[in-house]
Order: sequence, then C-alpha cells, then structure tokens
Amino acid sequence: MNKVPYILLLSVLIIDYMATKLHILPYSFTYLSELISAMLFIFIILRISQTRSFFLPPGYIVLFTLYLTHLIFGVIINNESPGSIFLGARIYLKLIPFFLLPAVYEFSDKQIASQLKLLLVLALVQFPIAFFQKFIQFKGKYSGDVVRGTLETSSALSILLVSVIVVLLAFYLKKRLSAKTLIAMGLLLFLPTTINETKGTLVLLPFAVFTVLFFSSGGREVKKRIASVMVITALFGFIFAGAYNIFFMADDRQRVGIGEFLTDPDRFIKYLYRGQEFNPDLLIPKKGGAVLATSHVKEHENNTRLDMIAAPFSLLSNQPVKLLFGLGAGNVAPTKRVDLMGEYSYLSKVVGAGETAIGFLTWETGILGLTMFIIFIVMIFNDARRLSKYNISSGVLASGWLAVTVIFTLSLPYKNVLGFNAISFLFWYYSGYIASSYYRIRLQEHNTTNNNEISGYSRIVK
Repeated sequence: MNKVPYILLLSVLIIDYMATKLHILPYSFTYLSELISAMLFIFIILRISQTRSFFLPPGYIVLFTLYLTHLIFGVIINNESPGSIFLGARIYLKLIPFFLLPAVYEFSDKQIASQLKLLLVLALVQFPIAFFQKFIQFKGKYSGDVVRGTLETSSALSILLVSVIVVLLAFYLKKRLSAKTLIAMGLLLFLPTTINETKGTLVLLPFAVFTVLFFSSGGREVKKRIASVMVITALFGFIFAGAYNIFFMADDRQRVGIGEFLTDPDRFIKYLYRGQEFNPDLLIPKKGGAVLATSHVKEHENNTRLDMIAAPFSLLSNQPVKLLFGLGAGNVAPTKRVDLMGEYSYLSKVVGAGETAIGFLTWETGILGLTMFIIFIVMIFNDARRLSKYNISSGVLASGWLAVTVIFTLSLPYKNVLGFNAISFLFWYYSGYIASSYYRIRLQEHNTTNNNEISGYSRIVK
C-alpha cells in the first residue's frame, strides 16, 4: 500500500502532463488517479472489516456523513440527470479515499519521508520545464498563462511551489534542514512563479511564511532563523516584483508594473470587484444541446473573481432552498460531454461559475455545503496546529501543513482549486495523514495515562 502515494504523485504531476500536453500517452491515463481512488475505497472497507480499527477523529466522520447527506438531498430537490449525478460523484467523492487511507494504514516516518522527497524532486522539475515553456516553447508570448510546468494552469503551479517552499521552511525552523539547502531549493522553487505572472504569489507566500513563523516556538537560535527567513522572504519579494515588471510590462496592452498596480486604489479595486449585475433569466435550465449553443458566450470575462463569487448569492437570493442546498452536485460543473452536462453547466461560460472554488461550491452545494467545507478546513488546521507541538517527524510536517492549509484557504476565492488534481489530491491525502497521526498520538497518550493510573492504584492496594 506504500506504493499508492508514489503512483498518485507521478499520476497528477507527470502522467497527466504527458497525456494532456505532450500527447505521448493516451488521454485515458488521466483517469489513473480516479481509478486508484475507487480501488482504495474497496481496500478501506475491507481493511476496516478485517482490523476493526479506524484512526480518524469522530468529528470528521460526522462531518462527512452530513456532507454526503447534504449532497444527496441537493440531487433530489434538483431532480438531476444520471449524467450530472455521475459527474458530481467524480468531483466530490474521488478525494475522500485518499484522505481516509492513513486512517486504516499507518505509514512509517521513513515512508512519509520518501514520499516527500519524491514530491520535492517533482516540484524542482518544474523549474527547467517552466523556463523551457517561457523562453523556448512559447517564446514571444508575453502572457504568463502558458507557464504552468506540468500542472493544469499557471496558478496551480504557483500554489504547489509556494506550498513546497513553506514545508521546507518548517523543516528548516525545526533544524531538519540547513540554511544553504533552504535557500538553494527555495530559489529554484520560487523562480518559476516569477515568470508565470501569477499575482496571487504576492499574497500566498507572505501569509504562508507568516503562518509558519507565528506558530514556531523555540529559543534564541530559532529566533535567529526566523529573522533570516524574513530577510529571505523580502528578497524573494523584490525578485518577484522585478521579474514581473520586466515580463509583464513588455506587453504593449498593459504597461503597469506590480508596484503601481498594488498602490493604485481604483485599478486594484476594479481588478477585485466591478459590481456586475446578473440577469435572472440566466437561471433558466438548459439541456445538453442548449448548453452547447451558449458555449461561445464568455460574458464572465468581464467579471472579477468577487463578481463571480457574488453571482450565486445574487441569482439564488429569491430561491432560499436552492441558496442553502445549491443546484446539485455536478449540475453546474463544466464538461465537454453532452451526456454528463447538467441543466446549469452553461453557467460556467456566462458567469464563471467554475472559476473560483467558493463560487463553484455555492452554486452546486449552496451555503450549507460551503460552510461544511470551510469547517473541514478549520478542523485540519486545528489538528495540524496541535500536532506541530510534538518534536517528531509528523509534527515537523504539520508545522508546514499549517501554512499549506492557509494557502489552500486563500486560494478558494482565487481559483477553483478543486479542479486542480495536483493540488486537491495531495492536499486531501496529506491532510488525512495529519489528522490520523494526531488521533493516534491522542490515543497513545490516553492509553498511557490509563495504564499509569492502573499501575498507581495497584501499588496503593499493595
């Protein structure tokens, strides 16, 4: 079972790229991660029936049960087609087995370390690929959208690389990594984010670094390390701003540097929110053929991310039941297959329903579904915070995972990270590892306390 995480890493970070971009593998290989997920589901059931053990806090089980019940209710009230139900099941269920795997199979510290080394190697590989894409494959194109490494989009690339950087930072602060190694690897991981023109990096990296520093504890030596990290982060910020201005301002369509963009209130606010008004007629259900007929419409290109997030609240405000439960899992998700299209798939074209995770979850699962998803992230953050207090291998990873959780949360209104396989699969798997690891420690401490109490009682009796 230890081979499964390796296959997952290779699948979402290499195989998908070889199949969708290089076309040297059949497109069917992109379903490998979902196939593994289905096999894991069967394995987990058999494992639980065999061992009668399941190392996961009960809160997660309760939350998953409520969430699945919520999804089923949303399907029923929206009278979804079999195709959209199948699509919804793929979106919302494929990640759960990877989250549950560590609860039934205990990975050793050595195994997790090997997995993380492979992840680091695959992250470092993004450096030469990104520069090849920018200066050779797509030479002459000023847009950084084409610089995506082996991932789905340039934004996904930045999210992954920043996440790996802050995990390395946690290992450095816990004295598991030297300063030279941190700087060298950090620079190689950071440079691709400077040429894909993803503004979100300027938000994700500082918040993630601050999270790691804030929850770090130690003596004078650790404080020195923190001071050096702050200097390095500032240096990375200057590098990003310089590279962004060089490549972005070369585009004749936009001659505004990153500094002017951030300091111009009107421009910055217009980038975030334009107060777009939405026509209520957009909520008229459309079948597959009608969806295809509207596929050329791209009204959402004039909408900002906040406009896209506000759209479901605005258009569903007169339908409180659907505002609470959504339009149904898979009923809004974009797809090219007509037999899987839901009645509201066209919303991804006309209002950008699938552009941000918050907007997408609100459209499909309503306010209740979005709330439960946020609660899930908070639970992961709390388990990572508690586990980070232990000076063990899983505790070191938990210190970095605090920042990764912050990155994932900040990405929800930024991009639909649920649609990025490399981000979502890895986040759920390692979040499951964090949750199960902390639960195992709690049980061990509880058992130790009980044994000590029994031992003390026996001595008193004697």
